[in-house]
Amino acid sequence: AQSEPMDHVSTGDHTFAYHVVGDGTGTPLLMINGGPGVDHQYFHLSNIWSDFSPSRSVVFFDQPGTGQSSAVGPEDTLSVAMVVEGMEAIRKEIGAERFAVLGHSWGGYLAAAYAAQHPDRVERLILLAPIPPRVSDMEVNFAPLWPDSLARGSGWRVGTPEHLQQDIRRHIAMSLYSPAVRESVMSSIVEIPYNTRQNRLLYADARANDLSEAAAAFPMPVLVATGRWDANVAARGSWNVHQMIPGSQFAVWEASGHYPMVEEPEAFLRVVEGFLSNE
Repeated sequence: AQSEPMDHVSTGDHTFAYHVVGDGTGTPLLMINGGPGVDHQYFHLSNIWSDFSPSRSVVFFDQPGTGQSSAVGPEDTLSVAMVVEGMEAIRKEIGAERFAVLGHSWGGYLAAAYAAQHPDRVERLILLAPIPPRVSDMEVNFAPLWPDSLARGSGWRVGTPEHLQQDIRRHIAMSLYSPAVRESVMSSIVEIPYNTRQNRLLYADARANDLSEAAAAFPMPVLVATGRWDANVAARGSWNVHQMIPGSQFAVWEASGHYPMVEEPEAFLRVVEGFLSNE
């Protein structure tokens, strides 16, 4: 459940809830969570974000249809452009000239969309285990690594809240590399609110909009990074995104799956801070 106080900014289409950690004077780091369909709360499974605060603030927000942002129900609509508009509204609201941007998983596609639309507002870009700028290029590695788990079948088509929660929990468990971390994380999760319509709307929009040409021309420094054992977005897929973007850097955490900020927080912090500090 969300506990931190959230500020709000409206764009006309939607209201975006956001909060800021730290008050450093460096360029703020905008965090874009994955999904779609879930809020930003899983970022807080790691407590490293305050470690950025001596140099920069860290900005979290909920995409519409999740968390404390505006609802996306059966009659509502949502597009990637609307989410990008909200990110830009947050930048203006907090008075930042530019963002450093970190997009994780689905958030990697949104980060690429924001960078394509507002390249002058992105100081540095981190694509962490990203869904690629051309969504059809995404590689998933669940079947080779988790055949026993997948053999139990899926409850997504059943559609009941209980089956949905079971599948979301299994999805997260399969995305973690360390058994110890997996046990700790799964024991801490009670329920994960999930917006199926938000997921379908944003994925459909992303599939219709290939950002690979724009990504190949990104003018800002770009880091593409992944966990070696990522079952959710295969490491090869992240490597291919790196190859797509001339001059980009590539980093791998050797003892992580899809959530290196949770599984290897100190190593994650070193890599991200090093890139943001131009080291």
